[in-house]
Amino acid sequence: MNPTVDHHPGRSVAAQGVSGTLTNGAGGRAEFTRAGALRRFELRGLSVLQYPAGDLEDGPAGLYLRHRVDGVVVAVTPLLGQRSNATLEWTDRGPVVRTSVGGVDATVAFRLADSADGAESADRADSWFWHLRLRNTTDLPLTLDVLHAQDVALAPYHAVRNNEYYVSQYLDLTPVPVAGHGVAVAVRQNMPGDRHPWALIGCLGECAGWATDSLQLTGRRRLDGEPLPGLAADLPSRRLQHEHTMAALQTAPLLLRPRGIITTGFFGTMVADHPGGDLGRRCSHRPACARRSGRCGAVLVGWSS
Repeated sequence: MNPTVDHHPGRSVAAQGVSGTLTNGAGGRAEFTRAGALRRFELRGLSVLQYPAGDLEDGPAGLYLRHRVDGVVVAVTPLLGQRSNATLEWTDRGPVVRTSVGGVDATVAFRLADSADGAESADRADSWFWHLRLRNTTDLPLTLDVLHAQDVALAPYHAVRNNEYYVSQYLDLTPVPVAGHGVAVAVRQNMPGDRHPWALIGCLGECAGWATDSLQLTGRRRLDGEPLPGLAADLPSRRLQHEHTMAALQTAPLLLRPRGIITTGFFGTMVADHPGGDLGRRCSHRPACARRSGRCGAVLVGWSS
């Protein structure tokens, strides 16, 4: 069954204040705030999110566009949520978020896999995608990258909302090499129960850096309301398991030529029960459309100019 949407067709969130929900036939459900952030995200009865976003406050999960000069990050812009200045529109395939910043028109589309994507044929793996289209509106070349952060839970929603830290302490995160995509981050929920869910989060293009805990983004001395210092630097590509699990990835630098267009993005896939302890052996379960091509332009769907 193809994904379906529950929304008000044709209305812009910025203008109309419309949130919405995307579902598929495999029990996937992604609910978005009026600013395009994930309010809830569940697959097969498991919450993918630890901390949901609300209409007044964003959650930790997000996408960030970063401008770079001589290898240094000089500007960071959230593409989702209250601080993004983005507009959210709903298509028949799901939400599309649009914003313009620093000479770049950015379009973000979130998609849940359906049977046509091949996800359900691979041991009932459930997959999702963030597709990005970046257009240079200037006459100068720009160097960019995109950072994606996902606070994975892999536990029933009620358990997560009861105690996020308890759920987080049982998660194990491991960097996994994926041919053509650099490194992805594998996550397994080891909390006592009748199943042990597993997920893999990676780049549709090439990953240049990764992190496994929110402390690697927040640092130890950040004051409430200040920008996350880790967003302005390359991810450490070092495994850390502290108090708040976070799978974070950054793309390789993207050279956006004058008036040019680049597509990039991220994928996630989940197996509802991974009884073994070897987190890396399920690399073959990354989404089928990502396996077909290392270039995410081959899997972009539903774009409107």
